[in-house]
Amino acid sequence: MGVHDAPEWVFILGQNMQLRTEGVTAVEFDLERGLVIVKVKEGVTLTEAQLKQLVDDAGFTLRSVSEQPL
Repeated sequence: MGVHDAPEWVFILGQNMQLRTEGVTAVEFDLERGLVIVKVKEGVTLTEAQLKQLVDDAGFTLRSVSEQPL
């Protein structure tokens, strides 16, 4: 799937997270699995409450959060 094939919400949510959150280096999407992958700088931690607020502010609903160190 190319960038131009992605739904508009992908861009809205990605921009909201990167512009409003210091330390976010990338926001990626796995549309087939319904995942949003948020990458942050080393030493940066986002709480579930912070992620929920960012997703809510963009007009979407956070279903769950899991952390995977790189």
